[in-house]
Amino acid sequence: MENNVTDPETSQPGQETALRDFAEILSSAVYSEPALRDFIKSEALKEFDKDHDVFYPFVKDEIVSDGQTFSQILKKYDTKNLLQEIEAGEPLLNILVPDWSWIDEGCFSVYNWDTGKEEVAVTYHGLGSNLTLFGNGNIIATMKGNEFPSLPVLIVKRNERMVCHPVKGAGLEYDFFDPAFDGNSHVTKGTWYEHTYEFSTTQPDDYVLNSYFPEKVKLAYFESVSAPAMAQRDYIYYGMNGSVDQGQVDFHYKERLYKFRFHSGYVSALSDDTTPGNNDIAWSTAASPGTALSDEDMKRFCWTSGAPELVFHIISGSEEITKTKSVAASDAFMTKKVHFQWYQNLFGTVTYRKYWVNPEDLVPKWIMADWDLFTWDLKDYPKKYKVSVEEIDTGTQTTIVDTNTYRYATNITTTYEGGSQQNTKIGYGYGVTNETTHQHSVTYSSVSNSDNLGSAWVEYTDPIITNYPNPVAKIYCYSTGLVDFMIIPSQTY
Repeated sequence: MENNVTDPETSQPGQETALRDFAEILSSAVYSEPALRDFIKSEALKEFDKDHDVFYPFVKDEIVSDGQTFSQILKKYDTKNLLQEIEAGEPLLNILVPDWSWIDEGCFSVYNWDTGKEEVAVTYHGLGSNLTLFGNGNIIATMKGNEFPSLPVLIVKRNERMVCHPVKGAGLEYDFFDPAFDGNSHVTKGTWYEHTYEFSTTQPDDYVLNSYFPEKVKLAYFESVSAPAMAQRDYIYYGMNGSVDQGQVDFHYKERLYKFRFHSGYVSALSDDTTPGNNDIAWSTAASPGTALSDEDMKRFCWTSGAPELVFHIISGSEEITKTKSVAASDAFMTKKVHFQWYQNLFGTVTYRKYWVNPEDLVPKWIMADWDLFTWDLKDYPKKYKVSVEEIDTGTQTTIVDTNTYRYATNITTTYEGGSQQNTKIGYGYGVTNETTHQHSVTYSSVSNSDNLGSAWVEYTDPIITNYPNPVAKIYCYSTGLVDFMIIPSQTY
């Protein structure tokens, strides 16, 4: 199937102009003529050449609606009177209605094309690496050859499965380049094969080597085991233990967002921005008649470019901290399966190979963040703080107002010694005193069309380590529903 929409060898400069002009005319026609959209889809689904091609010489005189033929409808939108010249100069003129659903179910396909909607883009095979998209006779965007959008796209090109030759006194005669392309025949020249390669991958777990966090964090776990009422942060921030239930805050330690990972179900959304210049991951399918790919190349090929930008908003009362990280696909996922299809002719020669990966074939990896946040002094900070995550897509700058009601602990006493203020936390956790509540709003910048990856709340009394089979520790993980993350306090000085 011809899903690679850039093939410079199929067009010479003069032919490129004709294809471009036809694409411009066709874009106006399909925008305004619902019956023409229905006609093109119907013809493409016939697969006359075993692809979703609409071969213009075969259909231009077909009645579309109200007694008008395909070519007559196009002439209404041919404001430069170019159609007759294009038809004469391009005897293999063709319209491909692609099926990109095998890449992702959200991609455009002739099968899911809703012809009741007027938004249809038309492009053409040219010499450049980028494709020009026409909509209603105007240039609306450009698209890279390895991008597969969700909006309907028709591709004007020459049909390489057809040939023509002049017949004296009868114009042109058409035939298939090879009988195997005849959609009405069952001629088989070879055999198609499929195989799935499976690679050994270990699902990243929630364990961290003890060398990656301070000794005090490890000791906090053991102290909390012997004193279950004590929060691990009581030991880290206030120096409490099984026999001491009060203390003053230690500003040498801060909350730290250690690392994060995506959920596997979010892979598709990381490539949903088709705007030129975006940072989303571009999917690719390796198709080649050449030699087979090595295992490592197979696992790498499916990502061609892109490093989605993740933004974390850490919101605690009236304070907001923004942390940003661009994540390359190879840093975010491991490949556990690659699908392979190849064609072998009657002589046993492999003449075509195609490799692809589905979203469910990828395993998320932990991504290092190492962001220091704040010292959790319960006198100034609430019992919980919020972590919101978004993936930035192309759009316009916007403002987000985040409003929440926060609970504050009241087991903090203030004394004055020698003219200096001393704040002492009394009791494990939040003590036995009442709490106060306050509503706070914070404002931060975002971008329209960005993907909201959800949020999670981190509470002071949450554990940090849940198990300690030395030399690793199992870390308590938070989830927004699409992103998991770990919080491990760090010693800052």
